[in-house]
Amino acid sequence: MEAKIANVFRSNRSQAVRLPKAAEFPPEVTEVEVIVEGNTRVLVPARKKGKDWAAYFARPTTLSEDFSIDDRDLLQPDDVSFDD
Repeated sequence: MEAKIANVFRSNRSQAVRLPKAAEFPPEVTEVEVIVEGNTRVLVPARKKGKDWAAYFARPTTLSEDFSIDDRDLLQPDDVSFDD
């Protein structure tokens, strides 16, 4: 991965970064998350609100071959009491 040089400047009271064309985000990215690690700043496309759970549940669910639930480990309705 080749590093690109970007210009840092002031825009009103905010600091801004002008990305070179080779490092620009796709047009649909309108917000970024800034991760601060010491002197390092990492810009990551912001997650779209409301789409995170949809993407999570849209993933295929696969379980490992050794995954199993033994019915004997599950509580039976007779074992549960809602009374004090």
